[in-house]
Parts: sequence; C-alpha cells; structure tokens
Amino acid sequence: MTVKKSFQIALVALVFLGLAIVSAFITMKAVTWSRTVAVPDVRDMNLPAAINLLRNAGLNIKVEREEHHPTVPQNYIIGQNPAPGERVKSGRDVMVVVSLGSQEVPVPQATGEVFRLAQITLRQAGLNLGEMARVDSPSPAETVILQSPPQGAVVQKDSAVDMLVSGGARRTRYVTPDLRGMTLPQAGDAVRPMGGKVLYSGKGAVIASQQPKAGFRLPANGQIIVALGVAAPRPGKAPVPIAPGNQASGAGGRKAGAAKQGF
Repeated sequence: MTVKKSFQIALVALVFLGLAIVSAFITMKAVTWSRTVAVPDVRDMNLPAAINLLRNAGLNIKVEREEHHPTVPQNYIIGQNPAPGERVKSGRDVMVVVSLGSQEVPVPQATGEVFRLAQITLRQAGLNLGEMARVDSPSPAETVILQSPPQGAVVQKDSAVDMLVSGGARRTRYVTPDLRGMTLPQAGDAVRPMGGKVLYSGKGAVIASQQPKAGFRLPANGQIIVALGVAAPRPGKAPVPIAPGNQASGAGGRKAGAAKQGF
C-alpha cells in the first residue's frame, strides 16, 4: 500500500470520527433540551393556582418569603425566580414571594395636639407627615387645628397625614408715627389710639429723635423712646393700623430711666 493511499484512508477515518463526535453532541443536546421546560408566569396568581400550574409543567414551587404589598392581595404571588419563559431542567424549584396584603393602620388623633408631639405620634403609628400649613387662629400657637385623613380612618402604612397648624391669634400692628417736633402731650395723644407708651429722656420742649423710627411696624401696646431737645416743632401723624383688632387706650409721656440722650 502506497503512502498516498494510506494518507487518504487516515483522512477519511478522521472525517468519519469528526462527524460521529458532532452527531453525538447534537444528540446529547437534543436529549438535554427535551428534559427542560419553560417556566410559566405565576405572578399575580393565588398560591394554589400557581402550585397546580408549576406541577403540570414538571416543576416544584418553594415560598422564599412573605411580605406586605400595597396592591397585591394576600396569598397572591408578588415575584418569582427563575423568570417567566426561562428554560430550566424538569423538577427544578421555582422560588416565589407571596403577598401578605397591604398593611393598614388607624390614623391617630392629631387635632388639638401640639404639632411637634403630633409628628412623633404619627411616626410611632407608621405614618408620615404630609402637607403642613399655618394660619392665624384663636387656638394656641403650634396647635394642630385640622388633620386629613381624620382620626380613626384606616390607611396603608407609610401614608401621609396633612395638618393645619395654628399660628396664634393675629396681632394688630401699626405704623410708628413721626413724633419729632412734638411736645410730650402731643406725642401721647398721637400714640393713644394704638395703646402705645412714650418714654423720654433728656430736657427740652420738643422731641428731637425717637426709637423706633417713623414708619416702623409696632405692635399694639408698644413703646416708643424719645429724646427731648430743641428741634423745631413738626406736625405729627396719627398711627395707621395695619390689621384690625381691639385697640387699647394709650399712655402719655413717661420718663425713661434706662434711656440715654441722643436717640
């Protein structure tokens, strides 16, 4: 037998061997593939229905954990692993997460409570503070005067509760009149409508300077400290109320013991 013929025989044998290996590989993959199944989608199904569906597909089910969910009802599947459509070997476990349903809590009382304490009560109940606004009110300052949802309502845990908080009664405020150039009796008459008091220091016939200055917003019953001097008299201005309210009667000029010259 020539070398050339021996080489040809060996080459043919190698080709047949390669074909046999490829055929065996394809056959093995086909057999393996025939033993896998596509994982059904059991999400949003109740647990008994999910068990039946997976068993019919040749798979097992195992509950990985249970947790609360705001929208998925109790005993329904929240998630699964492997994912739907994934091919796995027959008999494999499919891990599922089962819903315990939404976790609901009653809204505690906040109305009538101090705002800071009402916040603590909300957190202890598993709720959050929602929108908060302050308004003038006869109720004491920082008191909750309205809440939404109301006390006793049943809501999901971590829901928000809105509150309206009292900022206290609205105080009447005035624009401080210009007292410069007035005598003390004239200044007393000028501040009487706002219930104010004039405290003075120094000597002189008229008011030379004042604190606070004219135009400053002064609450009712506020005090104006003036320094007497020799400035030329100037016409005063009556106080202008900024907000309506009860007006107490004023007081005339009084000596400001702690006041200093030169305001």
